[in-house]
This record gives sequence, C-alpha cells and structure tokens, in this order.
Amino acid sequence: MRTRITMLACVVFLLGVLGAGRPAAAAPPQPYHNGHCFEYVFDFALHEYCYEFQGTVQTTKAASGVTTYFTRGTVSWTLTINGELVESGVEEYTDMGVSRDGDPLLTRELSRKSVSYVDPVTGDVVTCRYDYLFIDTKMQLRHAGSRAECN
Repeated sequence: MRTRITMLACVVFLLGVLGAGRPAAAAPPQPYHNGHCFEYVFDFALHEYCYEFQGTVQTTKAASGVTTYFTRGTVSWTLTINGELVESGVEEYTDMGVSRDGDPLLTRELSRKSVSYVDPVTGDVVTCRYDYLFIDTKMQLRHAGSRAECN
C-alpha cells in the first residue's frame, strides 16, 4: 500500500512538472489598424506621406515564464510631391518572438516588400520587390538574408 501511495505521489508530481512546462492556450489573434498622413515642405515642394498598418498579434504566456508572440500584417504607403504620386508600396510581414521573463531568446522577422516609384531621370515607373529574413537568438544575429528584383 505504501508503494502505491509513493508511486501515485510520483506520478502526480511528474504530471505537475510536465504541465508547468507546456505552453498555455493561445489567446485569439488581436487585430490592429492604424494610419496617418502628414505633410511637409522640402526643397520648396509640398510632400505628403500616408501610411496604414493592419494585421493581427497573438501572444501566449506559459507558467514557466516563456512568452511567445506572432505578428502578421501589412503596411502600405504613398508619397506625393505637389499632388503627384511619386512612390507607393506594400509590405507584408510576419514576426515571431520568444522571451523568458522579459529577456529575448529568439526573434524571427520575415517581410516581402513591393515598391513602385517614378525614376527622376527617365520619368519611368520602377517596381521593385524585396524579401528579407532576419533571425537572432539572445540578441545575437544568427542569419540575415535579403533579395531584391527591379524591372
């Protein structure tokens, strides 16, 4: 009988330890949306820059002190000079991070950007696409990669 109680106590202890290390159930993704336009004068020309962010962020906290977050979204922008569109773009991004008690352990950032602008010399519209991937662990860069293509 004493052996059964000891075994039962060990099983309950192990289940408690294993349960503490498991991540908590993730909260549903929370949407965000923000945008703004502002004007400024540069070289005697009126510039207007507008941007808009939208996406979701999801955070999971475990009893062990580990926090994981995922952010997915897009940012779009336009730049006009004296009312004429000279640049516009859209960036899609996915960020993931893991921290323990506020100290960053892992960060991964992936983005894909498409930018169109007017070439000031030729007047042609140029469209470029950029891909970025950055990974760091404990604030040390482990991988950085990028690719760019323009027409």
